[in-house]
Amino acid sequence: MVKDFYTTPAICLSHLAEVYARHSSSVASELASISELSASVSALREMPPEAYWAALTLIPRGHLTVSDIQPVARALNRAATKKFGAIDVIGKENATEEDQAALKIISGNVYGGASASKSTLAAGIDNYRYKIASALERIKQCWPEAAVEMSLLIDRVLVLDRTELSASHDQMFGIVFAGTHWFDTTARTMEVLLHECGHHSMFLRTARITYLTNPNLVVSHPLRPDPRPLFGTLHAAFVLWRMHQGLARWVEYSSAPEGSDEYRMMVNDRTKLQACLEILDKTAEWTDIGRALFDSIMQGIRTEYVR
Repeated sequence: MVKDFYTTPAICLSHLAEVYARHSSSVASELASISELSASVSALREMPPEAYWAALTLIPRGHLTVSDIQPVARALNRAATKKFGAIDVIGKENATEEDQAALKIISGNVYGGASASKSTLAAGIDNYRYKIASALERIKQCWPEAAVEMSLLIDRVLVLDRTELSASHDQMFGIVFAGTHWFDTTARTMEVLLHECGHHSMFLRTARITYLTNPNLVVSHPLRPDPRPLFGTLHAAFVLWRMHQGLARWVEYSSAPEGSDEYRMMVNDRTKLQACLEILDKTAEWTDIGRALFDSIMQGIRTEYVR
């Protein structure tokens, strides 16, 4: 085990590559036992992100039908021809059946209730593709390791119409959902990519590691107004560290003034992060490796750049 990967929110590409490959191989080995998929799986060195959500839903089932297997098979075949590192941007014009199925799941599981029927994909996808490319270029300039991580972990961004929400889900690994609100400015697009990639990076950690012994304790945190399990507060702290770090690096790289969107968002993310850490400090019951991660985040927020 690459212990440092699990005990810090920072990005070390060699650790990330090793952990991702191991996790990918574990999922692939289970899928390889299914005769209809084994040839496709063995043709790829790693499981592609876009196959994760279908695969993780499929694996626990005892009896598999053709309709169970087809989404994974299509994802594997698509990944075999896709250019590495290319993040697809999905809207009304280019959504597949799998994209629509993912939208339905995220609507019910994350947004819930009445909002489920209102979650639709945005039109005019070329505009959002340009904005995401611009944000990725900024990230590449100020934090190249984060840009590489995004290329590895994010397969596609589904742009949602008329909402300010964004989301990721551990059983839809590789897919980011983001409302059009997040593309108003390049700074906001940077922030949502850092946020959701942070969740994906945390998914890799929590697939193997237990950080809390009381993860289901219900609390509130700054990213969600509704009470949520403490596990969600740890996720929030992790992604807020990533958001603050990315924006702080861009502020320093570009010499952005204090009145800029980037600087204002950086300070806001730091304030929210500190609030999450206070909640965790008061209520969390840690495993040893969980305490190490918490201490690392605390140390990072003390030493990060603030003008």
